[in-house]
Amino acid sequence: MQNDFQAIKDLVDIADEITQRTGGTLKKTGKTISLSQCPFCGGHECFRIYPDTRSWNCFQCGDNTGGSIIDFVVREKGCTEHEALKELARAHNYELHEPAPEHDSSRETNSPRRLIFEAAANYYAGVLFKTNQSLGYQRKTRGHSDQTLKKFRVGAADGGLLTALQKQNFSMDDILGSGLAVPDKKRGYRDFFLPGLFVYPHTNKTGQVCHFSIKDPRKKLAYQLPNEHRLPGAPFFNMKPFKGNRLAMVERLVLVEGENDLLSVFGKGHCTYVAAVIGQISVDQLKYLVEWVISGPPKELFLCFDNDPAGNKYRDRITEALKRYCYPDKVYQINERLRGRVVRKAKEDDSGTIPEELPKLIRLSLKNLSFDPRFNDIDDYLKAAENPEKEFQSLLDQARPYLKPLTEVLPLVRTMFQGAKINNCGNEIGEVVFDYFNTLGGFFVNGEECRLFYEGKIYEIGNNIAFKSLIYQAAGLNYADNGTKSILEVIRAQAYIKGKHTSTMGWIHTDAVKGTIYYDLRNEMNTIARIQAGKVDLIQNGANEDNVLLESTPRMEPVHYLPEANIQEAMDRFKSILLDNLACSESNKYFIAARVMNTILLEFVTTARGITKFSGDQGAAKSFAARLISYLIMGADCVSQGSVASYRSEATKSPVIIPDNLEKADRTKEVLNFLLLGATGAINQKRDSNTSSGNIYEENKAQIITTSIEPFTESELISRTIDIHFEKEFRNKDFPGETLLKTEIERNRDLILSSFFKIVAFEILPTFSQERAKINKFLNTERQGHAKERLNELFACLYLLCREVVRYIPHSKHTGPEPAMDILDDWLNEQHDLAAATQQDTDDILYRLEILLDECCQLKDEFSEAYGIQSVELTRTIQDKVSKVSILASANELCTAFSIISKQKNIPNPFHKPGVLGSRLSNSKPVLEGAGWQVGIRHTKYAGKHKHLLVKNVEGV
Repeated sequence: MQNDFQAIKDLVDIADEITQRTGGTLKKTGKTISLSQCPFCGGHECFRIYPDTRSWNCFQCGDNTGGSIIDFVVREKGCTEHEALKELARAHNYELHEPAPEHDSSRETNSPRRLIFEAAANYYAGVLFKTNQSLGYQRKTRGHSDQTLKKFRVGAADGGLLTALQKQNFSMDDILGSGLAVPDKKRGYRDFFLPGLFVYPHTNKTGQVCHFSIKDPRKKLAYQLPNEHRLPGAPFFNMKPFKGNRLAMVERLVLVEGENDLLSVFGKGHCTYVAAVIGQISVDQLKYLVEWVISGPPKELFLCFDNDPAGNKYRDRITEALKRYCYPDKVYQINERLRGRVVRKAKEDDSGTIPEELPKLIRLSLKNLSFDPRFNDIDDYLKAAENPEKEFQSLLDQARPYLKPLTEVLPLVRTMFQGAKINNCGNEIGEVVFDYFNTLGGFFVNGEECRLFYEGKIYEIGNNIAFKSLIYQAAGLNYADNGTKSILEVIRAQAYIKGKHTSTMGWIHTDAVKGTIYYDLRNEMNTIARIQAGKVDLIQNGANEDNVLLESTPRMEPVHYLPEANIQEAMDRFKSILLDNLACSESNKYFIAARVMNTILLEFVTTARGITKFSGDQGAAKSFAARLISYLIMGADCVSQGSVASYRSEATKSPVIIPDNLEKADRTKEVLNFLLLGATGAINQKRDSNTSSGNIYEENKAQIITTSIEPFTESELISRTIDIHFEKEFRNKDFPGETLLKTEIERNRDLILSSFFKIVAFEILPTFSQERAKINKFLNTERQGHAKERLNELFACLYLLCREVVRYIPHSKHTGPEPAMDILDDWLNEQHDLAAATQQDTDDILYRLEILLDECCQLKDEFSEAYGIQSVELTRTIQDKVSKVSILASANELCTAFSIISKQKNIPNPFHKPGVLGSRLSNSKPVLEGAGWQVGIRHTKYAGKHKHLLVKNVEGV
């Protein structure tokens, strides 16, 4: 038979045969002949024929490509060498001396080695299911089902294979020849696979065992059956049925690294089209993949390798071998259209040729599967998943495609148009560029603004330096060229037509109707958390069915959601790392915990978000507490002193804003306006400097936490501020230091935030509307009139969150049936007392009324003339001391009197208009009554003017 092979090689003119089979044209260069186009990869100027050695080679197809005319037919037809020999013999009327076998040696079922391999696979599988320890390891530690273990005939070695094979009458020579037994100096011979190892048989297209690999649970040994003992036909673990040397009609394939990866993807992920490389990827495996890609219909290949340098090496090698087939879909469409056009024209001209510039492109969708980088491999990831099948399907859906760089794609497109003799292809170039960026990123439309999300950044399409730099770097397009400008107009038009029309929603978006929260994680996978009643899932930012596009928070570090997060463990660490180190009362620690968690429920509170103020003397550790919160929410120290403009900008795109040391001198009118906007959730409106008309509306998306020693004196702020007092007596005596705590927060941040997501999803949202309404009603009725009642909507959310916190972190004193309600009482009582004391000290009307009271008692009859208030009544005691003062005055009279006092005391007068004073008098009524005044607003009408009655009992002056 060997003579027949050589005879055919000598008989056939390799150049003529290849030309006839491909229809290509030849060009002689010295002793070599170039074929116009490689029939396998479609490359140009890469296929060489060597007449002297009767061989061929393609420099673009990859390693070890080429050979004799028989090798060419094998690759062309996907057949065996014997089948190629028979075909060539028939074509050239050559009579074979010996009949070629119908099947190659890899398909024989009765060779001793095959029989031994089959017996060994059965033996090892039997040992596994008879050994409780081994089977328990596979079930519990590895998490594989019995069904999966049996499907892949996973076995366990116990050192008894050699004896078992001998009992089946296999000869010692055949057993040693199989490689499954080796000499042992002590006992003569032993099993190749040592006891305690798990054994994985590799099968070929017909299910026959060709090879074995092992796993060592102790992770000390890692080897396979040596190459010289393997049988051909199983380049990958879990071979799929194939025809010839190629996978038959398998259009979708997931490649993983090891045996456990494959078993997890198959069993837990319910994915049947998976194969494993096992060990370093070989040249033969790469050739096999190329053969698979170029045969039959278009293919889809997913690379699912480990998150380590070895995994990156696998990806790089396979990508390098297959990248020449990875084009944007638009390029394939253009290729088919142009080839069809040329074929029709060739038929009309009777030329029958297609230009070299128009090769038929092989189509491959090559995608990289990315999973949480905290897990080294897909096996660990799926073991930790609550719903591994859904998680794996999500990974497939979100797999990132690989495409050849645009700088290599666009020249090919231009060349194809030249081959079709079409000069102008600007529109098609624009469509290709759009398709490229749309595949690797995504286009979004906000109003009439078209944006591109690409590699973690958002670009506005147009004449701006960021976008111009991107297209120059990625596509080699210079914006200054006229042709490029028309290309960009095509991109913009395509983006508007095909992009997702949505609104940019800041870092968080809440659909209150659906009860869904979208939370930006700002991680490298560009995912956002979708938090709903009963579930948390990760979706692609922008490219999702909900049309939600969140803008990343610039200063926030990435968050990785952990589906398997243990809430109790997370809350224990939250307590020990953060809450235990806050120098405030125990109930206030629960307030801070709820306030931090309320970042997730932020947009459920629309008009009463309030301000949290950390107060205390110097050294009370209030700024330190703010930094701990910042480390947890933002992942960085965002406690700062900045301008109002910077605060406003940050508030539109950050979860929390923390102005530090905001003392009275720093609270300018602009600062106060910013604080009020943040406290009320109002939208800041300003002119758009880029247009002659129009406004920009900045929506506050942040919780405001500030620190200061001095109290707020403005009544609008006092009523909207929750003041948390920090004192040295509350300090943790075992305080470990800020640096260590920061490190611990960084280490546990994902765990803690993930537990917050789960608490909101599984405990808060399912009954949120009903429970919030119930607590709102309680606050509005049972606690009516408390100092912070403007913030009832916020307190309702904080109470619901506190109720969950106290389940995991019990309060030391409130141990009754409703500890969260007791803690809420602590909050309201403390805030009421603080507000009353602060307002009495700082209220402008009360301050001036007390001065009028003193003046009235001293001046007596002359008071009316001095201050312009006509109706004053003094009640005296028997000892002629004043016991009560009654003042009946209009807003105008009070305004005049307060103006006189301001001049006397050399202080600013905030009441220049009676209308302002009348309004402020209503606001200050609770403060005045708290200080002992009886207040009758618009008590009576005299001479067409409303009069206010102000009465206070005194002991006499």
